[in-house]
Amino acid sequence: MMNCNNTENLLGEDTQPSNGQIQSTFSEEDEAVNDLSVAVLGYGNYGRAFVKRLDTAGIPYFIGSRLSWRYGVEGNLSEKFISYAEAAHKADIIIFSIPFHAYSEATVDLKKVLSKKVVVDVSNAESVSDECHAQKLAKLLPDSHVVKAFNTVSAWSMENDIYGASRNVFVCGNHADSRKTVLQLVQDLGFMPVDRGRLRAANMLEKIPLQLFPGWRIASWITLALLVVEVAYYYTREFLTEEPKKVAKNISVYHGNRILCWMALWLLSLVYLPGCIAGFIQLYRGTKYSRFPSWLDNWMKSRKQLGLYGLAFAGMHACLSCIALAGEYVKYMSNVVSIPGTNKFVYFQFQWNAEISLLFAVLAMTFFTVLGITSLPSVNQVMSWKEWDFVQSKLGYLALTFAFCHVTIYAYPVYDPKYATFWKYGIPPAVYFQPMLPGLVLAMKLFLMMPGVADKLRRIRAGWERNTMKKADANV
Repeated sequence: MMNCNNTENLLGEDTQPSNGQIQSTFSEEDEAVNDLSVAVLGYGNYGRAFVKRLDTAGIPYFIGSRLSWRYGVEGNLSEKFISYAEAAHKADIIIFSIPFHAYSEATVDLKKVLSKKVVVDVSNAESVSDECHAQKLAKLLPDSHVVKAFNTVSAWSMENDIYGASRNVFVCGNHADSRKTVLQLVQDLGFMPVDRGRLRAANMLEKIPLQLFPGWRIASWITLALLVVEVAYYYTREFLTEEPKKVAKNISVYHGNRILCWMALWLLSLVYLPGCIAGFIQLYRGTKYSRFPSWLDNWMKSRKQLGLYGLAFAGMHACLSCIALAGEYVKYMSNVVSIPGTNKFVYFQFQWNAEISLLFAVLAMTFFTVLGITSLPSVNQVMSWKEWDFVQSKLGYLALTFAFCHVTIYAYPVYDPKYATFWKYGIPPAVYFQPMLPGLVLAMKLFLMMPGVADKLRRIRAGWERNTMKKADANV
């Protein structure tokens, strides 16, 4: 069942982990773990990055390499480079940074020396159909305690310690004490350890790096479909009702900018619309413990991505607006007086509606940017839940309100019958539709905020159920 208390949040999700337990503190009895030494088997890109991290953290280590003789001559750490077997024998924790295709060959000579030791597999699957590397290694080393860890941290992040990058390291293994040892090692290296339980979870962890923008697919399809519809309508209408050569001349800035505005406004509206729909569904059902339809559930999970797409379109719209206002397009928003007998114009201040419209545009863009910034993990992690909810929900609706006012004030002439020239061939201009979706969302939100409705919805989201109360009254 789905808890729907967060149906109004904009550009982020719940920052609390839903799976696994983050291990951030350990008892004093675990201090002995700090005295353990580490062997890194394999000195490729990842092995070198791991060694640098160990050296920075002050953890004793050895480097196992099948070419240890060469590094002993050429390297700066000649005393650290030894063979696989020697490194495995001297260390307590073994980082298995060997290519997966060499597992079978490498473990033949290491099976005995790695018995009862903690072996950390850091590899990733190359395709979704690959067998689980960690489980394969556990079969090759049946007497070792194989633990999966560090596979979600790239060699670049490991070596350069970029602030703001993902610092979660997922750890899983069948042996509880060995898993606990690796969790402590993860913390000592400056990462955030997350316990994912038994080794069977490694199959899922190894495929995490294969995911390309997970969670963006639905938002991308919605954005693409919306863009196609809006472009098709806008340019079809313009080429039918205006002179084609004139439209083609201004197609990049003047006309393109209007489509960007339309996209940004409707994408921001689509962020909040599912939350309003969810509120109406909860009121109708009288409970929060009933699952939403799958389409609504998937839509709500894509709100962050839709909001970021909207922010991108809003940014492009703001940039093109500055370009347009610096050129001849300023005459559309200003009082213009021509000088008799010349081709020159005198430009005065903006008209009142243009100034108010631009003011709302600046306010909307400011709040929209704040929403985007607070969706960054490095930002929302330092905010309390109440602060984050206030920004994403309250300020989000404020941004939508300002954007709605910006477009409505700018487009009001198309609704005035005396400006019939805007409706050529009975086809309304694109700007006629722009305020409709945000207006609908704001109207739905205002209804949900009405005293009686809001109180009932608040009780439902707190766990009150209409059917349960009816049964209780009948029993009385």
